[in-house]
Amino acid sequence: DANGILFELQGIGEDVTDAKYAEERLNDAYSFTKEIISSSAEGIVVFNRELKRLVWNKAMVKLTGVSAKEALTNTQLDLFPLLSGSGAATLASRALTGETLKSEDIPFEFPRSGRKGWAVCCFAPHRNTAGEIIGLIATIHDTTKHKLAEEKLITARRKAEDAARAKSEFLACVSHEIRTPLNAILGMSELLSDSTNLSPEEHDFCKIILDSGYKLMETINDILEYSRLDAGSVKVESTSFNLKDELEGIVNLMAPLAEKKRIDFLFSLDGEIPEILEGDPLHIRQILINLAGNAVKFTERGFVRLSAKVSPGPKNNTVIAE
Repeated sequence: DANGILFELQGIGEDVTDAKYAEERLNDAYSFTKEIISSSAEGIVVFNRELKRLVWNKAMVKLTGVSAKEALTNTQLDLFPLLSGSGAATLASRALTGETLKSEDIPFEFPRSGRKGWAVCCFAPHRNTAGEIIGLIATIHDTTKHKLAEEKLITARRKAEDAARAKSEFLACVSHEIRTPLNAILGMSELLSDSTNLSPEEHDFCKIILDSGYKLMETINDILEYSRLDAGSVKVESTSFNLKDELEGIVNLMAPLAEKKRIDFLFSLDGEIPEILEGDPLHIRQILINLAGNAVKFTERGFVRLSAKVSPGPKNNTVIAE
């Protein structure tokens, strides 16, 4: 009143419950995000647009040996000396334009922690609630174990390839050295078998030598072929050959084996098969000898038949031997 005595008090109240709850939720979200970053096994660094470090998590401390306080306050400290020239700086610049990028394996070495190896860096833009880019987030994944395992695998594969190559070369050399005297043995045995001065028993002896020699030659060829398969150097040729001559040679080779087991070895050739065909006679002969040999080996009684016939096709006819 006029005497200065307070006889009435007026005030205005405002309900701030919603604002308080919003503030608490914001603090909870901040604490939750901070905990995720802190406990992550991946190194996480957050930069502003001027590439000043704002966040340096525990994984980065462990990786580099540099404390968060020093990393965030010492702007002159070059924490990534090996990243220069790796393209990481370019990726970081592109992330500030809105791209999310991932680097290749980058070598690193941190003297303070004694850690050295390789890492993959991922860069993503850091946005505010309005969607504006205010910096970038970098994650560093240590790929050293994976890289070392990869290098060991490459080394082991190279050694295996070298060993396979050496084995192939050795087998080729041995096969050649054996083939040379064996050809002489077969040649002289052929001449001796053609002689008219031999008794029937001696002719049988020569036949056994020839059969065994040709079988040994086939075995040597198989060994050499397997070594080529192992080395991936098998070449399929296409030359003209007489299928009848090839099949008759196989029959002559297998007939004595079948005779010893007292089974018949039969042979039939379709009359429609041309006299001269195109193909790889060496590999065809090897396949048919293996098939016929197995058939004789596992047949206890009866007969084994080697036959060839023409199978009509939409464009070209196919010759099937079975």
